[in-house]
Amino acid sequence: EYHLEVKGKKMTAVPVCFEPGQIDKFEIVSTEENIEFNNKNYLICNLSCQSISRHTFTNKVSFAIGRNDYSKVKNENEKITGYVDIDKYEYQSRNVIVGNTNNPQNIFYSHIDTVENGSIDNLSGVLVMLNLISTDAKLLDSNLFVFAGNEELSYDFPTYWGYGYRQFEKEYKNVMTQANNIVIDCIGFGKLHIYKEVEILELGFPLSDKSLFERSQMFSCDLNSLMTIYHSKLDTLDLIDWRLIDETTDVLYTMSKKQST
Repeated sequence: EYHLEVKGKKMTAVPVCFEPGQIDKFEIVSTEENIEFNNKNYLICNLSCQSISRHTFTNKVSFAIGRNDYSKVKNENEKITGYVDIDKYEYQSRNVIVGNTNNPQNIFYSHIDTVENGSIDNLSGVLVMLNLISTDAKLLDSNLFVFAGNEELSYDFPTYWGYGYRQFEKEYKNVMTQANNIVIDCIGFGKLHIYKEVEILELGFPLSDKSLFERSQMFSCDLNSLMTIYHSKLDTLDLIDWRLIDETTDVLYTMSKKQST
């Protein structure tokens, strides 16, 4: 349960926190500003998105708000109060791994969880992985496919995302150091981008051992464009460009076949 109001009037908002509480003082920020995950209470707005975007989660009571409300309250000293009541419970999530777990040439990663609708993030990545396997089952002889759970949310603060990847890393780190690690996340929403920069990999593939980034790359879309729908109800199935799903599959398949020969 949750409630947020300004001067006694309810504001449309969505909680983005893991702890309950009642607060009468928030910092109002956009996603372009620095956010401390652990120590402050925020009203957070993704200015690129026309809907409420659950872009960033915090440990303490915080809310995501829409950009119209952000512009109304940003420079006002109005009374803002809110509460969040959270019931914590344990649940089990799994990493589903398919293929060569001993000495794969490539390890392909995609996460199976989501925030809000999640068609681009990350049904699209899962589709590419399934396409690869169904295109040529022999790929399983020399490659490993990791369908990861708990990529989006966990209590592993401050890096609450990527938990499923780090759990895989704990058990298969020796295999990861010998393989090419290829993350497939948010495909089919504009031109394919291949990221090798450490700062981008830390966002999409936050491993414990940073040296693994030397053998890693992420196949995704333009991240600025992604922000227009990121973690919002706008991330719907009709946005997927199926032609780009097939093209990405072809690129990865050709790359895998060249390595095997």
